[in-house]
Amino acid sequence: MIVHPLEDLAAICGAETPEELWLYLVARPTLRAFPNDFDAVAAFKTLHGNGTPEAMRTAGLLCTDLRWRRCTTTLVGRVEDSGILAATELDELSDAWLWEDHY
Repeated sequence: MIVHPLEDLAAICGAETPEELWLYLVARPTLRAFPNDFDAVAAFKTLHGNGTPEAMRTAGLLCTDLRWRRCTTTLVGRVEDSGILAATELDELSDAWLWEDHY
């Protein structure tokens, strides 16, 4: 399945709930690597900037999605800099990336 870049951008930035974003990312995988993390960061801030729960799950999905494999380091830094996740959540997320098989 080929996903047009503008369709990806619209779906990611236009997701109205975390669940809508999660479903899109999982159901529409792509091997195309984005050159920047604009859409991922915009979606993360829009969906969780107001304290919406499950920010860790969204961060995990965004930071491990192949779309952002060319800019994962920057994306992880921007998720951290957003201030949405507490220090304990960031520690938990990093532990999950290092030790859990599902990541």
